[in-house]
Formats: sequence, structure tokens, C-alpha cells
Amino acid sequence: MAVNKLILIGFVGKVSPTKSDEVTNFSLAVTEKWKKDGEFKEHTEWFSCVAFGKLAKVVNDYVITGSKLYIEGKIRTEKYEKDGEQKSVIKVIVGQLQMVGGKSKVVEETGQSVEPLQDFDAESFDNDIPF
Repeated sequence: MAVNKLILIGFVGKVSPTKSDEVTNFSLAVTEKWKKDGEFKEHTEWFSCVAFGKLAKVVNDYVITGSKLYIEGKIRTEKYEKDGEQKSVIKVIVGQLQMVGGKSKVVEETGQSVEPLQDFDAESFDNDIPF
């Protein structure tokens, strides 16, 4: 058995609709913060995401730069050639997304909707763990 599943919560950098309404590319910034030796550190990882079908339409119609999103998807490596050199890019194929912190609904590939999650605060979540 193999599993290819990724869950991200981050902020949209750029939305890039394609010529087809059925495909939309966007970037998502996920920032990790920690404290080391009394000093706060952070690292931002950028993810290239692609949405298809109804999810692409939702991204095109409602998502803007700075939107906070919850995404579930899978990782896919795409290979291409540029200037005679082989290149590759890792993309997140979005299977589910949710606009976090608003009155949006989760939209899945199946077209079903469920109530949105509340805003997620990792620091308070860690403090609530009883062990």
C-alpha cells in the first residue's frame, strides 16, 4: 500500500488562471516558526498548487493573494525541458480546499460541501495536549 497525501494551511501568493476554466495554478506560502536559543526563527516554504474542475472555478472566483487556505492534496512531479536542459517541478494536486477564517464552505472533487473549520492556532493546540 502507498499513500500520497499532503495537508497544508497557508497564504496564497499568486493565482494564475490558465486558458481553460478547468485548471488554475496558484502558490501557497506555509511559514513555520520556532524558538531556538531564546531567539525566534521562521522559515517559509512555497508550494506550487494546481486545482482542476470545480475547485479551479472556486479558486478563480473567490481566492485572492493573501487568502488563507486549508488544502488537502497529493504531490506530483512534472518534468519538462527548458533551453535544452531537463527540469522538474513538484506540484500539489489539490483534492480539497477551504478558505480559512471566513464563511466559506469546503468544496471537494465530489461537489459535496461541509461546514468550514475554525481558524487553527498551532501554539494553543500544542498547549492543549494532555500528555
